[in-house]
Amino acid sequence: MFVKYLLKRFDQKFYYLRIVLFLVILLFFCLTCGKNTDPKQVVVARVGNRNITVEDFRYNYEFGLPHLKQGPDRKKSYLDFMIKEQILSLDGYRLGLDKTKRVQKLEKELLDELLVEELFRKEVNDKTKISPEEIKEAITKSKVKWKLRFWSEPNLEYANSVCQAMRNRGYSAVISDILNSNPEVNLKLDEFETDYLSWLDVSPELLKAIKDLPIGEISDPVEMNGVYYIFQIADIRREPLTDYEFQSKAVTYKKILYYRKLKKKAAQFVSSYMTPKNVVTKGDAFRKLSDALMEWDKNREENHNSFSDAIQKIKDKDSALFRL
Repeated sequence: MFVKYLLKRFDQKFYYLRIVLFLVILLFFCLTCGKNTDPKQVVVARVGNRNITVEDFRYNYEFGLPHLKQGPDRKKSYLDFMIKEQILSLDGYRLGLDKTKRVQKLEKELLDELLVEELFRKEVNDKTKISPEEIKEAITKSKVKWKLRFWSEPNLEYANSVCQAMRNRGYSAVISDILNSNPEVNLKLDEFETDYLSWLDVSPELLKAIKDLPIGEISDPVEMNGVYYIFQIADIRREPLTDYEFQSKAVTYKKILYYRKLKKKAAQFVSSYMTPKNVVTKGDAFRKLSDALMEWDKNREENHNSFSDAIQKIKDKDSALFRL
C-alpha cells in the first residue's frame, strides 16, 4: 500500500510538472514570436513561391489606380488584383517572356528610372528636414492674410508707364480708364482683386514681391513668367492663434513645408549637374573626335557596332577611328 501511495504521488507531481513546463514553453514562444515578428512583414497572400506582405499591400494600395478599388470591400478587391498580377507575372516567366528583347529593353529603361529615383531619395529626399521651429513659424504666418490688387503688362516699358500713372492718380482710376478704353475685353475692376490670401495660396516668387509692400502703395513692375505685374495690397488681416492650432495643424504644415523644400532642393540638385563646367577641348583633339564620329555614323548600318566597339575593333590605320 505504501509503495502504491508513493507511485501515485509521483505520478501527480510529474503531471503538474508537465503542465508547468508546457506553460513555460508556451509563454517563451509567445514572447519570442512577439519580439521577432514585424507587423509589416506579415503575409496577407501567397502566390507560388512569392509572398504579398502587409507592407507590400499598403504601399501598392496607397498609390494604386482608383478603378482597381471596387465594391464594398475596396481593399479585398485591390488585393485580388495584386494576386492576379503575381499569377500573370509568374506565367510570363514560365513562357520565357522575360528573355525577349522587348521586355529586357523595358526592364533596362525601368531600372534606369529607378536608379534616378534612388539617387534623388538619397541625395535630396533623405537630406530634406523640417524643424519644429519652421513648423511653428509657418502656422504663425498662415494667420496673416491680405487682399491683393494686380495688373499685368506684356513688356517693361508699358508696365513702368502704368505703374507711374497709378502712383499719380490711384490704382482704381487708372485701371478703370484702361478698361473703359477697351470695352471689347468685357472685364470689370473687381476681377483684378483677390479674396484674402495667406502665404500658402501664392507662389514663393509672388510672396517675395509683396512681402515688404505697405498697404495701399503701388509695387514696382515684377517680372513673372515673361509678364510684368503691378501689385497693391488693399487690406491685411491678422487672426488670433491658439495652442490647439499648433498641435492640430503641425502634421499638415510639416508635409506642406517638406514638399516645398523638396521641390526647391530637387531643382538645385538638377541645376548643379547642368551648370557649365567650362571644359575646354583643343581643336586638334576635337577634329579627331568629330571625324571619327562622322566615319562611324556613315558605316553604322553595315557594322551595327557602338561607337566605342568600333574604335576597339578597327584595324585600318588610315581610318579616322584608328587615329582617334
